[in-house]
Amino acid sequence: FKQKTAYEMRESDWSSDVCSSDLFPSHDNRRKNKKWFRPVSMWPLENLQVSGACSEFDVRRSMFLRIPYLCSAEFIKMAAKLPLGLQDFRKIIENGFLYIDKTAYLYKMVSNPGAYFLSRPRRFGKSITISTLHELYNGSRELFKGLWIEDQWDWNRKNPVIRMSFTSISYQSLGLRDAIDQELDRIARLHQLELQTRGIGARFRELIDRISVSGKVVVLIDEYDAPIINYLGTDTAKSLENRDVLREMYTVLKDADAAIELVFLTGVSKFSKTGIFSGLNNLTDLTMHPQ
Repeated sequence: FKQKTAYEMRESDWSSDVCSSDLFPSHDNRRKNKKWFRPVSMWPLENLQVSGACSEFDVRRSMFLRIPYLCSAEFIKMAAKLPLGLQDFRKIIENGFLYIDKTAYLYKMVSNPGAYFLSRPRRFGKSITISTLHELYNGSRELFKGLWIEDQWDWNRKNPVIRMSFTSISYQSLGLRDAIDQELDRIARLHQLELQTRGIGARFRELIDRISVSGKVVVLIDEYDAPIINYLGTDTAKSLENRDVLREMYTVLKDADAAIELVFLTGVSKFSKTGIFSGLNNLTDLTMHPQ
C-alpha cells in the first residue's frame, strides 16, 4: 500500500470501543496537528466489524482517511487473503479467502421461488452471488460450513442448474445466436444430454424440460445485457439484433414456469428490462430493494 493512498472509512466500520472523536477529529484539531491519526497499535484487527460494515447502509457521515493500520504487518497479512478478482465461491472458500456472509439474504430470496432480477455495476458481487447460488442448489454443504445458511438449508435437496454468463460466451466472434447454441450444447453435455431441436427458444425449452425430470430447474444468468451494451454507441443495429435474440430466449422462462424453481438474472443496466423481458412479466426487480 502506498503511504498516500486514501481509503474511505465509515463510522459504522468500527466497534463502539473506538471513540468517534478519534476517527473524526474536529477541523481545529486537524489544523493544529497534521498527525492526528491514532498509532498503529491502537487499530487492532479485532476492532474491524467486517460483516456490520458491509451490511450497514444508513451511514450518516463518511470521509477519506489515511490510516496507519493499513501499513501494519497485521493488515497486510489479512489483505493477502482478500479475494480480489475472484468470482468463484468454491475457490474462495477452499483457499481460505475472506468471505462476507450474505447467505441469510440469499435464503430469504430463495424461500420464495420465482423470477428475480438484480442490476449492479461491474465488480459489485453479481457473479459471486450467482456462484454461491449454484453451489447451494448443488448441495455443496462443505462449502457453507460455519455460514448462516448451514443450519437452515435442506442439504438432501438438489436442483438441476442452468448457469450462463454472457461475458464468457463468444458472441462477438461467433454471433450471439451461434454462441448461445454452443453454450446450450455445453450445458446439455453436463447433464449427459444431446439436444435435438433447432432454434434458440426451442432448444432452451428442451433443455429445461429434459433436466427437470430430476427436479425443478434453477436458471442463473449473469450479465444478461452484455451483448447489448457492448455495442451501444458503436453498432446500434447489432444491439437491437441481439436484443431480439435475447427476447426469444428469455420468453421461454415464462412458458416453462411449471418446470422452474428459481430464475435469477443479473446485469449492469435496467434499460433493456422492458424490451427483453416483456414476456417475463412476473420478474421481481431487486435492484432498489433495501436489503
